[in-house]
Amino acid sequence: MTMGSPLDGGPMWWMVTALRGAFRSAYLRRYFQGAPFSRPELQPWIAVIAAVRLRERIPGERERLLEMVRAAV
Repeated sequence: MTMGSPLDGGPMWWMVTALRGAFRSAYLRRYFQGAPFSRPELQPWIAVIAAVRLRERIPGERERLLEMVRAAV
């Protein structure tokens, strides 16, 4: 939920962005409550996951995924 640009600055952009962030936070909080690993344990895998996603060539995700890989190395 960190990829893409909702509505590209349209009149509802601010609301969609706020709701997107709130949903993402609530989802991750609940996800890690039941996950067999903690958020810090997942962090070293972010670059690997981003590299795999790069191979999927999803429009609009390339630059953000590259940033994630660069930040981890």
